[in-house]
Amino acid sequence: MIKTEFRKKTLLSALVVTLTLGLLGGVWLLAYEFFKPGAAAEQTEKHVAKKEATVEMEPFVVNLAGAQPARYLRASLSLVLNNGHDKQIVKQSSSRLRHELIMLLSSKTAEGLLAAEGKSELREEIIERINTAAGEELVAEVYFREFLIQ
Repeated sequence: MIKTEFRKKTLLSALVVTLTLGLLGGVWLLAYEFFKPGAAAEQTEKHVAKKEATVEMEPFVVNLAGAQPARYLRASLSLVLNNGHDKQIVKQSSSRLRHELIMLLSSKTAEGLLAAEGKSELREEIIERINTAAGEELVAEVYFREFLIQ
């Protein structure tokens, strides 16, 4: 009887040690993948290689479509460009780009823009409109610095 109890305790101890080692190994593997050495340097290299540039556009104030009484939108945008030399292209064609954006913004309704989906769709449309007007993929991302509907 003492022998069987000893075997049970030994078997249980071996099982606990095996499960603990397996669990620790799994945690180590997940932690290694998450905090992979050199991952931060790799991300920095990608960012530096892209050499993104940001252009802040002057605020837009437009009448919104379909609102009675009249509703206004005041929006300030930051454009994230694909690379630094595109900044000059944006500056040179700023009148055409502003025209395109004024036409786009003034075609929107207040109700459509008040929803989060409306703002997300507008950001995508702004990227598409600017890239189409420029004739190349200049803008990677658009951020609203100010967005006021009155």
